[in-house]
Amino acid sequence: MSLNFILQPWQLLFLILAGWVNRQQQQVIDYLRTENQVLKEKLGKRRILLFDDQRRRLAVKAKVLGRKLLAEVGTLVTPDTLLRWHRLLVARKWDYSQRRQHKPGRPQLAQEIQDLVVRLARENPSWGYDRIQGAMANLGHDLSDTSVADDGFLQGKQYLLMDRDSKYSLAFRTLLQEAGVEPVLLPARSPNLNAHLERFHRSLKAECIECLILFGEQSLRQAISASGEHYHRERNHQGLENKLIDPDEMVGHINGEVQCRPRLGGLLNYYYRSAA
Repeated sequence: MSLNFILQPWQLLFLILAGWVNRQQQQVIDYLRTENQVLKEKLGKRRILLFDDQRRRLAVKAKVLGRKLLAEVGTLVTPDTLLRWHRLLVARKWDYSQRRQHKPGRPQLAQEIQDLVVRLARENPSWGYDRIQGAMANLGHDLSDTSVADDGFLQGKQYLLMDRDSKYSLAFRTLLQEAGVEPVLLPARSPNLNAHLERFHRSLKAECIECLILFGEQSLRQAISASGEHYHRERNHQGLENKLIDPDEMVGHINGEVQCRPRLGGLLNYYYRSAA
């Protein structure tokens, strides 16, 4: 039996158009692969720092292609890394935890407390979690530092300083590097880094001197005096279980309006309850 097949004009036009589109797509792919190669050559061994949202977007596309095709494309990161991002980041986003009626763990903090934590963090960008925790305790709210912390404390960070304690193992440092954070080890055999005076100077410089434009010795002395007053009377100290050195009778009370005592134009703030 013989079959006679004659292409219609519209079929021939469709085949020509499909071939042209396929060539265009291949040219685009070739260009993007070349562009990736040039970018990799430009970066060398430097790490590309990406946010979780960027990793998630790449991981979604990578999952569709698969490991074999990803290896042929020549991506900026290895196919195994892309697929691992998919397992972790995409699964984390679509775990539907918000639909669960009964969530394990501690109950959520009251919105009023959350708003107060956010206010302290916004008005005092140099404060860490422990510092905010101590200030909240002064206002009558006993929270843990993990309750104060937002999700992803290293998000958007490029470096993490650490000493040479054995708990910062190679596996831990590798985990940081995979997340885009470069671990920086402090110098070996440097006891002065732990001295009390060095710690005080760090607070003085970070919270006061480096944040001001000083004109002469008198303005410097005034700034140091205000900072010292705040340090000894209004600052919570981790060495004292994150408490004030000499708290007054209103510290820890939950009644009364929250007041703020600013120093140096609001550079240093102390939050307290006004007497009822």
